[in-house]
Amino acid sequence: MTPCVPDAGSPRQPLEYGTMPVVRVIMSTFNGARFLPELLNSISQQTGVTVRWWIRDDGSTDSTREILEDASTRMDMHVSTGANKGVISSFFELLRTCPQDADFYALCDQDDVWLPTKLERATQKLSACGTDTPMLYCSRLIVVDSLLRRLRLTPMLRRPLGLQNALVENVATGCTIVMNRAAMALLQQASPDPKRVVMHDHWAYLVVSALGTIVFDPTPSILYRQHDANVIGARSGFQALYQRVRRTFDSRRRLVLTLQDVELERLYGQSMDTARTALVDRCLTGMCAPSLQERLRYALTKTVYRQRPIDDIVMKVLIALGGYRVPGEFANASHKRQGR
Repeated sequence: MTPCVPDAGSPRQPLEYGTMPVVRVIMSTFNGARFLPELLNSISQQTGVTVRWWIRDDGSTDSTREILEDASTRMDMHVSTGANKGVISSFFELLRTCPQDADFYALCDQDDVWLPTKLERATQKLSACGTDTPMLYCSRLIVVDSLLRRLRLTPMLRRPLGLQNALVENVATGCTIVMNRAAMALLQQASPDPKRVVMHDHWAYLVVSALGTIVFDPTPSILYRQHDANVIGARSGFQALYQRVRRTFDSRRRLVLTLQDVELERLYGQSMDTARTALVDRCLTGMCAPSLQERLRYALTKTVYRQRPIDDIVMKVLIALGGYRVPGEFANASHKRQGR
């Protein structure tokens, strides 16, 4: 696939507020009181768009809910609360219940700072590619420490973003994701089993790659705060290497990655075009092949790839060794194996 480069009340029609596009900012919070005010302030200063919030608090025990309650008196903000169910399930509930009353939908973390033109830049790039096709925008990050002191830029992506990459890796960091209405509708068509999803942003990248277009922006417009409480962080140096090695050799994570691809086939397989359906089928068949010879033959192809050359090599070795095979108890989970 070629990337394109260039409140809970009655749903309102997009652009009701005038000519500026309406963006629903979707956020799950959990004990985020320390950095939440800075985030809210930065998003209140977005240019060129009208922001409407869709928030779920995932069982916070600090003052997060009070901060949101106060902010809701000044902002167009819908906040729901519930017991702690974890970031993946919480975001899926938000995606499932979010009204289709906006032009664009942005995912948001609770501890970053958005530069003033972040949403305007994203919506302009998405608009330039049309409106009918599901599209997902993502970008690089400016990584900062807890005091917003700049540390680095995340690496430039050298290989195309799309299904060949999304089947085995996520490069669409959630806090950079902005989707058009067609992409949001696509995600709302089906709900995966959260236990078979690596992360909500990876799922969004995977689904839109399978049925739409990815828009990658090499220019960052978000300060991605790196601190000890991050659920997932963009680390560097030895820490980054250690995290990548640990994730790569985490057998449970590899299992979930394969099951996520199975979920894609199960829920969206009949909607994908012939080429992408064949790509998913080859991926699952090759990675889960019973013999070493079959897996090695698949690993030596360029059907799927990771962005970093070293990560790609390690992945191919693990595929050949059976590191991505689905255990027998999950064998009937595949849509194809259920007689699609």
